[in-house]
Amino acid sequence: MQSVFLKRIFVCFLIIASYSSVKATHIVGGVMNYRYLGNDKFEISLYVYRDCIHGIPPLDNPASIRIWDGVSEYYSYVNVPFDDTLPPMTPDPCA
Repeated sequence: MQSVFLKRIFVCFLIIASYSSVKATHIVGGVMNYRYLGNDKFEISLYVYRDCIHGIPPLDNPASIRIWDGVSEYYSYVNVPFDDTLPPMTPDPCA
C-alpha cells in the first residue's frame, strides 16, 4: 500500500516539475596562479571564466582568497578587488 502511495507522489512530482522552467548560470572554470616576489610577498593571479551565453553570473568583488601556510592549521584571508574584466569573447569551437 505504501509503495503505491509513493509511486503516486513521484508521478505527481514529475508532472509538476515538467511544467516549471528552471534556468541557471554559473562560472565555467578558473585558474589561480601565484608567484613569489621575495621578502614574503606574492603576486596572485585569478582568472574566472563565466557562461555568458546563458546569462552572466555575478562575480564576488572583492574575491576572497584563503591562504594556508602548508604546515599548521593556520589560514589567512585576503580580499582582492578585480583589476579588470575582459569583454566576452566568441568561444573557440575546438575548445
